[in-house]
Amino acid sequence: MCKNKIGNDSYADRGINTFNDLPKTKCTQTDKLIINEKGVSCSTWDMYDSFNLEDSKTKNNQNVASTSDTRSVSSAQKDNSNFQKTDTVATNVSIVSSDTNARSTASLTDVSLIEKKKSEYQEDSDFKYNLFFMERLINLNTYQNKQARYRMIKPAKLSGLPSKEDNKIQLYDGIALEKLWTYTCSLTRDRNISCMVWNKKNKDILAAGYGKFEFNDDVSGLVCCWSLKNPEFPERFFKTEAGVTSLAFSTKNSNLLAAGLFNGNILVFDVRNNNTIPLISTNDSENKHLSPVWNLTWTDKDRGSSNGDPYEMEVLMSISSDGRVTQWMIRKGFESSDYLKLKRVLNKGNGSKKDKEKSEGLISRNSGGLCFDIWENDKAIYLCGTEEGHIHRCSTSYNEQYLDTYVGHTGPVYKLAWSPFSKSTFLSCSADWTVRLWKTNRLSPCLAFNSSTKSVFDLCWSTKSATLFCCVTENSIEIWDLSKSTLDPVFSTNPVGSAKLTAISYSPNSDCLVIGTSDGSLFIYAIKNLPQQTDEKDLDDIIKQSLISQLENVKDDEDNSQELMEKHQLELMEKDKKDKDDFDEDDQKFKMDAFEAKLDKIKTDNEAFLRGKKNKTKTSDKDKQSDDSSEGEK
Repeated sequence: MCKNKIGNDSYADRGINTFNDLPKTKCTQTDKLIINEKGVSCSTWDMYDSFNLEDSKTKNNQNVASTSDTRSVSSAQKDNSNFQKTDTVATNVSIVSSDTNARSTASLTDVSLIEKKKSEYQEDSDFKYNLFFMERLINLNTYQNKQARYRMIKPAKLSGLPSKEDNKIQLYDGIALEKLWTYTCSLTRDRNISCMVWNKKNKDILAAGYGKFEFNDDVSGLVCCWSLKNPEFPERFFKTEAGVTSLAFSTKNSNLLAAGLFNGNILVFDVRNNNTIPLISTNDSENKHLSPVWNLTWTDKDRGSSNGDPYEMEVLMSISSDGRVTQWMIRKGFESSDYLKLKRVLNKGNGSKKDKEKSEGLISRNSGGLCFDIWENDKAIYLCGTEEGHIHRCSTSYNEQYLDTYVGHTGPVYKLAWSPFSKSTFLSCSADWTVRLWKTNRLSPCLAFNSSTKSVFDLCWSTKSATLFCCVTENSIEIWDLSKSTLDPVFSTNPVGSAKLTAISYSPNSDCLVIGTSDGSLFIYAIKNLPQQTDEKDLDDIIKQSLISQLENVKDDEDNSQELMEKHQLELMEKDKKDKDDFDEDDQKFKMDAFEAKLDKIKTDNEAFLRGKKNKTKTSDKDKQSDDSSEGEK
């Protein structure tokens, strides 16, 4: 029909209109998709087995095929004839034995290949780096939200929908701590954390020293360099022959890490390599410390004695219980010179000979040093804390005497810290249960903080607020905000349980605290609900108000004592007047009696004198008459 339509009269072209269907929109509600993140840690052996899984399957299939071939051959030989039965058995035995030998040979070959590949993988630096990088990635994926909280970044939401917490207004409801993660592994278990220090260049690297403080527990020490990118295992670790008591990263060469030990030795490691052998040591030095090195730091050398070399301008400064503050210069080896030898401050007696003899009865004239801190304004000025509780302000230019001595603590001073905001203010903590705040122009403490009956082992200033500092006792973490209260901490907790708290540090690039314990764990806590930041002026105002109140109390005491003194003086004056009156009456009577007695004596003497004179005249008259008579006779 279609072929014949052209030229056909019954075919005509016509058009027609059709209806178009209206479009319809339909919506369907579905359940919210829940996404779970899971992380799996794999070892070197897991990846090796997965890599060789296909090879092992191929070898197993070949072995199965060889065994099936031997079985088919033996059955065919059985069916051929009974005459060849014995020969067939012998043939089967020979085939099976040869197959067993082949298997044993193959297994020995596989073991040797595995050992060979294992040694190759262990020596392959690229493979080690890839494993190291993979471990970081897995841990970063696992700790993603915690890492974001540490860096003060709001964690990303996978759903994209706002939560109820976003609509809440954050009000100040007191400071709190939120635990993020813990730095611990099998190497650090049951090791006491004695010190911590942050890298000067890379703020994500934290070095921790592990070692006992008691002499009986003087076992080997450990230094671990932890990174925020891998909380499960340290990036570097160095073992030492004695417990680690102090650590210090170099400022100009950030790869150099100095460690002070319990036996008085000082080691310098290069953290770019995981080599336990130190670059340099004071073990062979004649002037090495004889007691534990409690504090270390890198500081600028005196520019007047330098040769202009920029790498020579940095030296090590150490303090020890042997009473020496020492400078260590790195040249061909360690060259040392003593900044100062700490001397005991004698107690001033009342001036009596007994008190003087008692004050000079000392076993040793040297005073053990426990801590020091260098002043940022002048690198030549530093503070020293001693075992006797005194704090000395010293200078590298004077090695014979102290500039000032601050007296207030009654126990060993464990830590000193200059304020990062107020250049003339510093804090100290001691075994006398107190933390004290000082000004350089006052030899007595401006403020004293005491909230427990435990020794305060460590403290640190906040890097964001001038009136905020933190400290640790044996069983509690304390956060003090002087703008809120100077009597009690704004937050105190014991989150670790039975383990003792030994060290604390404030993160240099986050509002987080790092807490060290006696069981080898480093806890990272984020500080929540921080108050408004304060500056140097706020801190100085608080100190001035405290000093004014102290002066007012002293003035009131002086006024009361003055009133008592005046009253006492009046009483004494009245008593003296009364005694004087009584004495005047008695004295007048005594004088009259004495006067009368004197008159009587004078009268008696006059009578005796007159009587003697009269007798003398009589005798002279008699002699004259005798002389006249004798002359008449002549």
